[in-house]
Amino acid sequence: IRDFEGAYEDINAAYQFKPDNINVIINMGTICDLTKRQDRALTLYKEAYTIDSTNFYVLNNLGFKYQKLGIDDSAIIFLDKAIELGANVALSYNNRSYSKKKLGDLEGALADVNKSIQLYPSNSYAYRNRALIYLKVGKTEEACQEMDIALERGFTEQYGDEVLFYSAFFRYPCT
Repeated sequence: IRDFEGAYEDINAAYQFKPDNINVIINMGTICDLTKRQDRALTLYKEAYTIDSTNFYVLNNLGFKYQKLGIDDSAIIFLDKAIELGANVALSYNNRSYSKKKLGDLEGALADVNKSIQLYPSNSYAYRNRALIYLKVGKTEEACQEMDIALERGFTEQYGDEVLFYSAFFRYPCT
């Protein structure tokens, strides 16, 4: 229901009860990200990393956090480690794709997002990322198709209005 402040209150209570539980720490970090407590989120993810540096969710969340901070080279390091673990890697491929795009490795970005979609075809965020790659290389029609798929797969309900904005902005050149 996207009640992030209510979720923060709940996870904070769990954190007070179990401050060394890695799952609680990761979830607390995620909620901190969603409630604009960015510094706290990074601190929590680093704390989880000191507890278990081989936990897929820790590595993936750290990679995603560094990506959101615009530190894409660090993001790729953690996402590479998450992918090496070999479990639940579709999200890591998708996240790494976005960082590669931002660093100008469009071929690598496209390969990663395609792999992500192959592994998890219902992930609307991956179609959003592939649309952004297509926009970067001037493939507007393909980007529009990807945005449509992202919308069909529930992007707006899960992540907000970003794809609606892109879709409306680029709709005119699309057939």
